[in-house]
Amino acid sequence: MSGIVTMTADGEPRVASFVIAERTENQHASVLRVIRDNLDDFEAFGRVGFEIAPFETAGGTQRREIAMLNEQQATLLMTFMRNSEIVKAFKIELVKQFYKIRQALVAQTPVLSDEQIVARALEITTRKVAELEARVEVLEPAAVSWQTLASAEGDYPVGDAAKMLARAGIDTGPQRLFEYLASIKWIYRGSDSKWRAYAEPVSRGFLAERPQSHYHPKTGELVLDAPQVRVTVPGLDRLRQRMQHVVEVSNAFA
Repeated sequence: MSGIVTMTADGEPRVASFVIAERTENQHASVLRVIRDNLDDFEAFGRVGFEIAPFETAGGTQRREIAMLNEQQATLLMTFMRNSEIVKAFKIELVKQFYKIRQALVAQTPVLSDEQIVARALEITTRKVAELEARVEVLEPAAVSWQTLASAEGDYPVGDAAKMLARAGIDTGPQRLFEYLASIKWIYRGSDSKWRAYAEPVSRGFLAERPQSHYHPKTGELVLDAPQVRVTVPGLDRLRQRMQHVVEVSNAFA
């Protein structure tokens, strides 16, 4: 089991979700689902790096989404897995490799003088300021628009929510947003094929369900319809944050 932990471009040791899936004999889709379903827990240890990476198949080169996890995130993921002999062996190897890389990084770290430390800090600060100024220039119109939307109250039909996300730079339509909400387990199809909200996003204040009704055109009686799924302001903000990850990854590989 060599090479399961790799170094990113910014010098951070990470392990890819597909490596964990292969070495623990799990489906990669299942591993990604665990990460997505518990994203808040994983991101308590830093932002999860989702990427689109190429891989070889018998039919040629394909692309797939992967997650690059730091040591704490990888450790958390392992706690969600059944503690089989294969999983235990992989845990041990994972701990060893992260420890070995940390020791190597410490050994390679040069001892800098006070002047060198100040110069390095100024260099990094100057570069970061330039990057932030460039990003603000691009995002400022969308940010101002989103700030106006986020200060609103109430909840919105999914179609209106899609338009509001579009104004924040998230290119989605009503159908695509419904599909995305289903993929992250916020909504599901009821027995009548109508969309319903799961209890958890409702209890967390991300979604609401509003009663719907109409009058029968012949009898004039009031008929109760399936409740309408609506996205709250906190739900909009959470969707913007999650979907922005996908937009950034897609743009990086465009």
